[in-house]
Amino acid sequence: MSMIGRLFRTVFYKLGTSGLSFLIGILTAHLLTVAERGFYSSVGITLLLGNTFLEGYASFFNFGLNRLKLDRQQVVSTAVRHVLLISLVSLVLLAVALPLSWKHPLWLQLLFILGALPFIVTFSYCSRLLQALNEIDLLNRLNLIQPVTLMIGLIFLSGEIRGERRFPHTALIITLSVYLFSYLLAALLTLLATTRKASLSLRPTRDENVSSLMLPYGHRVATQNLLTQLNYRGDFYMVEWLAGWKSAGWYGVAVSLSELLWQVSQSVSLIVYSGIASAEHHDSMALTERTFRYSFWFLILGGAFMYLLAPVIPVLYGHKFARSVAPFEILLIGTVAYGATGVLTQFFTDQLGKVKYPVYMQGVCVIVNLLTCWFFIPRLGMKGGAIASSTAYMVALILSIGFYKIQTRRPLRNLFMFDAKDVTLVQKVLQRQGSQ
Repeated sequence: MSMIGRLFRTVFYKLGTSGLSFLIGILTAHLLTVAERGFYSSVGITLLLGNTFLEGYASFFNFGLNRLKLDRQQVVSTAVRHVLLISLVSLVLLAVALPLSWKHPLWLQLLFILGALPFIVTFSYCSRLLQALNEIDLLNRLNLIQPVTLMIGLIFLSGEIRGERRFPHTALIITLSVYLFSYLLAALLTLLATTRKASLSLRPTRDENVSSLMLPYGHRVATQNLLTQLNYRGDFYMVEWLAGWKSAGWYGVAVSLSELLWQVSQSVSLIVYSGIASAEHHDSMALTERTFRYSFWFLILGGAFMYLLAPVIPVLYGHKFARSVAPFEILLIGTVAYGATGVLTQFFTDQLGKVKYPVYMQGVCVIVNLLTCWFFIPRLGMKGGAIASSTAYMVALILSIGFYKIQTRRPLRNLFMFDAKDVTLVQKVLQRQGSQ
């Protein structure tokens, strides 16, 4: 299949995933109170924060297989050992959290986070491996398992969730249980599909040669990922802390809706994921620049369209979420800015092998985010969190572009201005669409 065809299929799957996430957001908004929706968002965000940190070690798949040309089985066997260790630690901590889960909401949060973490980590490791092997079509189909399962479960149990609440927060506990099960099923099916497709053994081993390369690389990428997620979510935690659960509920809806905008740009990045690492330096730069400008302009057009649709939020989510509109509109600015930086970060890590720069960049952005949150949230509430987040994202974009310029000495217009090859590509796409 041609790259154009794969791109359109990936965009189709990403939009499908976005549509499912959108419907799930509406379902949870109607099934839960505003405060419970904030609690639910906090569980999901914290779980993804932990997973993103641990997923940093799985990023070695692309660099190790496509750049260093290491043996596939040795890399995978070493990674399996990491996943098993993570699962064992989660199980021990889960045993500690279980008897305390009814004493305080934070213990209940921890219970669901630890229960789901091994499954979401397994899913993430398999996804990273499929990306490195350029099995994008299979990955697109597997990515639908979790949201489809969650949506079907919520619809099926909606009567029970809406019914008589025998215990405090019955609806919230049922919703989180369905959420946990959806990742369990997605992890098992993805693991089965990945091992069959790649013809790999899941026997855990420790290869000293692979470990000596994977661990230092993973430490740096994991730190970068953690800082990235703190940059993503620091504003949410600050809103939750400084403004309370209800504000977190409103703000969580605004965040989840604004980040739907990333699906198209992520589709473009997914197609070139392995190519940026495996291509020769000059070709990788050209591919990075083309991917960046496509993503950047797609994000601007998509952001403008979503801004026009902002007044529809209270209609779909209910009037109780009308306060989500204002932060959503502000967050779109930052979403556009940060959505385009991912491909530059990938170039720095997978092509140049310079993992430290993204760590420094994210560290600066986290500080900017937290300081501006501290200043604006007490004065503007949720809007202050959105302003802080968008400011940090703009800083990340500026720093990434500046570092790319320093490393490549390429004209910055290459990142933003379309060239003759782009025009030819658009003409081919239009001709293909016209002939169908």
